[in-house]
Amino acid sequence: MEYEKFQELQAKSQKMQEDYERQLQEMEENRERALEELNEYYETKLQEMTAKLEQVSIYIWHLL
Repeated sequence: MEYEKFQELQAKSQKMQEDYERQLQEMEENRERALEELNEYYETKLQEMTAKLEQVSIYIWHLL
């Protein structure tokens, strides 16, 4: 009887550990995906701003 209870607790503990590790892995994957999306967003913004800066530089050059 006690051994059965111990085995049940051990199985529950193992399942909780596996669930925890799975959730941790999912969180890490979500974090990485979010960082990649932010990186892409800011790279695009940087390219847009660089293009605008080049246009302004050309415009100023023509004024001189």
